[in-house]
Amino acid sequence: GQAHATYTLPEHHPHHVPAPATGGGVTTPLTSPLSVVGGQDTDLTKRFVGFNPNWYGDASTYTDLFDFSDMSRGGTLLLTEAVAQVTFTLVGFESWLNNAFVVDGERLDNRDSCLSNLGDSISFSNVAAGELNFSFLTHGLGRAKGNGSNATGVLLSEDHNSALIVFNDGFGRRDYDDMVILMTISPVPEPEAAAMLLAGLGLVGAATRRRQQRKA
Repeated sequence: GQAHATYTLPEHHPHHVPAPATGGGVTTPLTSPLSVVGGQDTDLTKRFVGFNPNWYGDASTYTDLFDFSDMSRGGTLLLTEAVAQVTFTLVGFESWLNNAFVVDGERLDNRDSCLSNLGDSISFSNVAAGELNFSFLTHGLGRAKGNGSNATGVLLSEDHNSALIVFNDGFGRRDYDDMVILMTISPVPEPEAAAMLLAGLGLVGAATRRRQQRKA
């Protein structure tokens, strides 16, 4: 069967939209690290589609990166680089349901009760190349809609360094704005530089998971 990407060192970063990494040693540039296989071309700008994640969200965080007339409905998102750091951030949703995005056991819910979780993110390092193993849950339960499901869609940025993963929860129109996840990739320091950096931080061999508490 096809290899699935594996993840280590998960970290939660509530209310933080990722920015490209800078400094921290020598980095290896990424060349087209993301690709999509299969799927049906779908134009989200058509009036009958009604794509409107701004109901709960700020499209300014990603609008300039993607061509919304070129979504791959049901396409399978692949990571083509063997080494990468990957961050998934909740950037928008138009749904009264408590939908969830799940990656390797880590989970982002679009809201806690009546409170929006916009800006929450999950980060992973040492991600192997392969089919990305994520899924969505309608109202946080039921059958998972995984990578390649017709309930999901993918838009790639021009440089293929980021993707917008969109979800249709099955209620109302097939507008694919019920949960919108921004996936970004940052270059990883070369092994020797990374080892020196981690040793200096006292983090060698440690798997960490951090979740910051929201301010009251």
